[in-house]
Amino acid sequence: IEFVKRKKAEGKIGKIGFSYHDDLATLEDFIGDFDWEFIQLQPNYYDMEREDYKAEFELVKSKGIPVVVMEPVRGGFLARTVPNAQKIIEENYGENKSAALALSYVNSLDGVFMVLSGMSNMAQVEDNINTFNNPIPMDEKAEKVLKDVLAEINAFKVVDCTKCEYCMPCPMNINIPKVFETYNKYEMFKSQWIVKDYLKEIEV
Repeated sequence: IEFVKRKKAEGKIGKIGFSYHDDLATLEDFIGDFDWEFIQLQPNYYDMEREDYKAEFELVKSKGIPVVVMEPVRGGFLARTVPNAQKIIEENYGENKSAALALSYVNSLDGVFMVLSGMSNMAQVEDNINTFNNPIPMDEKAEKVLKDVLAEINAFKVVDCTKCEYCMPCPMNINIPKVFETYNKYEMFKSQWIVKDYLKEIEV
């Protein structure tokens, strides 16, 4: 912190803050250690359904610390989402509006002063500019659309496993429900890290 403060005094740093990726208790301890000028969080509409993400956002907002939003479309997932959720968005807002809906949501949150968005081509740059110039209103219609979209995302399963564990214990010591859960998450998010995290968990 002292080093960063010196660099700010030298004019090499504009604002002092940090990107956060831990639990609420740690944030509560850490947030009082310095007069932070921003904190980077992940309050997209999917993650804000989790109590810890929502509580972290509310804590930072209650302290009057501006929020920088990372992963507003959750690594691209909310820009494509699952088929039934995609259909709901298209029926209400037209084609190719999934990213716009996710960006409009985070843009509407009180306390947000910057939204970071990863873009890989000019069409995405133009779409993002158009979205922030004309965001989708976060009204009653949007509230219902988001509720229905989240319901479809949460219901999405390639393998319809209920985790009843009737298949356990497995004679080969395989956690079958966990394997199905990992596969379902991979099919949803298309992220190799989900599989790698599972492999770490079972020490393969």
